[in-house]
Amino acid sequence: MTGRLLFYCLIFFLSGFIVNAQPVYLNQTFDDINSTLAGGWMTNFFYGRDGLFRVPDAGSACGGGSAQVDTYIQVTGGVFQFRGVAKRNNLAYQSIWVGHQLKYTNHTYSASPEHPFGFTVIRKYAWLDAVSDCRETEGNTSWRQKAEGSICFFVNKTIAAQSEPYNELVNFCEYVQGRFPDDGAYANTVSKYGYFDGVQRYFDLADTEGPLGKSNNLLANGLPGGRSLLWNYDDIRGGTANTNHLGFRITHDGSIIRFYLNPNPAGNANCTFPNEWCCLGEKAVTWNSNMTFMLGHGVNRFDQERSDLDFDDFIIRAVTSGAWYRMEYRSGVCRIEIGAEINECDAGIADILISLPGSTMIADKISTDFNKNGNMQTMKIINSTEPGRKNEAAVFVQPGLLAIRFCRKSDTENAVIDFKTTVKCAVIELNNDQNKMDSGLFSVFVDHEKYNTGYYSKYATTGRQKAVFKPEKPVSGVIVIK
Repeated sequence: MTGRLLFYCLIFFLSGFIVNAQPVYLNQTFDDINSTLAGGWMTNFFYGRDGLFRVPDAGSACGGGSAQVDTYIQVTGGVFQFRGVAKRNNLAYQSIWVGHQLKYTNHTYSASPEHPFGFTVIRKYAWLDAVSDCRETEGNTSWRQKAEGSICFFVNKTIAAQSEPYNELVNFCEYVQGRFPDDGAYANTVSKYGYFDGVQRYFDLADTEGPLGKSNNLLANGLPGGRSLLWNYDDIRGGTANTNHLGFRITHDGSIIRFYLNPNPAGNANCTFPNEWCCLGEKAVTWNSNMTFMLGHGVNRFDQERSDLDFDDFIIRAVTSGAWYRMEYRSGVCRIEIGAEINECDAGIADILISLPGSTMIADKISTDFNKNGNMQTMKIINSTEPGRKNEAAVFVQPGLLAIRFCRKSDTENAVIDFKTTVKCAVIELNNDQNKMDSGLFSVFVDHEKYNTGYYSKYATTGRQKAVFKPEKPVSGVIVIK
């Protein structure tokens, strides 16, 4: 991607309301190596999937006409490239992972329900060939050979040198395992997706969850001619590089890490996969501060051919810089007012979720400043997945959850509550029992998810954001926040 865009929005304490004070926006387009390094990325972090530092050896240990080359990185054509194999030329290191990572070093991050953290990155090219042309040093046992393209997300401790280990590590990876039995007949080797946290765990791509709980089967044929997410890269069997774009996303809400794939991030009209983030699974963690991330590749043996990757468009973007709500119960109706501090770098509010376990909530009226002119106007509630007009709101009622979705048809046709909105709030009236609303289980979240049918250019990478309760009663909507 050309046209470098790299800057930060630092949000401070405004209007007596505590908002996020950490850097909440990063857009790295990897235009050239100098701007990449100046943007806070550092090379030569030689960490394997276990978070331990092992410097790769130079020179091919394989021979036999292998295409194997030493690991190296470069920026060319507007993408960050990993090439070659990071390995140790020693039998003692067979089955021990060696890697080469690009690490972000400008900041560390924290996560909480009120200020979740998350990022996206696009993989534009991959050739993960775990089987070298010279085969193996130990006979036909290529089931031992493994290669991966990885996105490491971990707790970073204060380190004095690059070689020190990290406290915690979760490695989200595309993982390829070469395989051929003793009779020499090659089996079908395809990619798997999963994460490593001390144990390799795999996701079921036939059962992923899109926005609003929609089920997506990513094992179906996304493009004509094959499974675009699972192409085999073994050139002995006629495999080639996978040039289908694939989005990776990780979010952290303070206690749970969630893993996502976007199988069609470029919105390719020839691809049957949706252009939206599909949740593969999650992992509970006890750590939520002093975090950073790396991109990289790795192998577990020296007799492997290549693990080539291209990355682009690394983005961190929050929903808002801080969201709040206040409510009152009057004449049988619960009135909820939701507002936020919204910076130019934030995605803005396009989804509101109200959670009340064990209760069914019905929205009677929704008002918002959809014209961005300071006037509260009532929106039309529709039974559709995609509001097509600015004055429409799609409402999804599920047990214990009310989801409200605003129009995000395009950058010009939308009802997103963003930094241009004069009155940054929405008012919702619910028909609910007061005792249930006062039960203490009531929660409000704001979000701005990417939907396959929406073409608004800015969406949040962090996941849904919990709004903080304010004890004051709602007012008429004249809540001008500068």
